[in-house]
Amino acid sequence: MVDIIPAILCVRAKSLEVDSSSGDVRVVRADVICPTIRIFGWSPSDNFQKEDVVQEEMQGDVLHLRIGNKGDGRSSWQFPFWDSGTKMSFELLLPQKEYDALILHISSGSLQTEALEAGILKVNMSSGRLKMENCKAAEISIKASSGHAEIKNASGKLDVESSSRHVEVSLNEIVNVINRILL
Repeated sequence: MVDIIPAILCVRAKSLEVDSSSGDVRVVRADVICPTIRIFGWSPSDNFQKEDVVQEEMQGDVLHLRIGNKGDGRSSWQFPFWDSGTKMSFELLLPQKEYDALILHISSGSLQTEALEAGILKVNMSSGRLKMENCKAAEISIKASSGHAEIKNASGKLDVESSSRHVEVSLNEIVNVINRILL
């Protein structure tokens, strides 16, 4: 396990955008000052350092974190954990504060979120399983191309769009739910 804390001044970030190209991701709130990425199934080697696996950029008050793909034309399958058969997974530990916007893009792999709070919470997934529990936002938007989406005890206006037609929603209180299944 390796912990990576962004080197840039992240405490001023009002919004967070995370892009993961591959691997399973779990996002939770924790007692941390800055978002911390915990990586399982990988250790720094001579060929790949933390900058090859996690990139960070601050644009205005938005902190952008890219996990698993450097964005330099080198695709994520070229990382050593794919050749060795080791499964890589990430845990994103977030500060207890509420972000204006929390946007999660997952290309391949599962996403599990627990007890997140934001003004706007957006999840975009290409493939894999989504499990969202006890999340609260004024607006929650989920777009899933394929895979299974399970939403439990979400609070806020909920918009779910799925191409695979496999969505489960169970809420204690329904505020405003829009469910679109694309054919």
